[in-house]
Amino acid sequence: MGNASAVLLAELGAQLVLVEVNPGVEPFAVELEARAHVGTVADADFSDRVVASSEAEFGAVDILVNAAGTLVR
Repeated sequence: MGNASAVLLAELGAQLVLVEVNPGVEPFAVELEARAHVGTVADADFSDRVVASSEAEFGAVDILVNAAGTLVR
């Protein structure tokens, strides 16, 4: 769901900042011409740094998609 949302938003022209605990997000971010930050939003300092750098580069946040989750089978 998170990847699909990112692809759709990129296709619509959004500037994306992807946050993921998995370093595998970096090649995906390159494909979408997005910025990637690897870490956990459970770390308040990390989250603050991501927001600050995103606002510095792009200005105010217009859309925030929280697509964190776990697949249980």
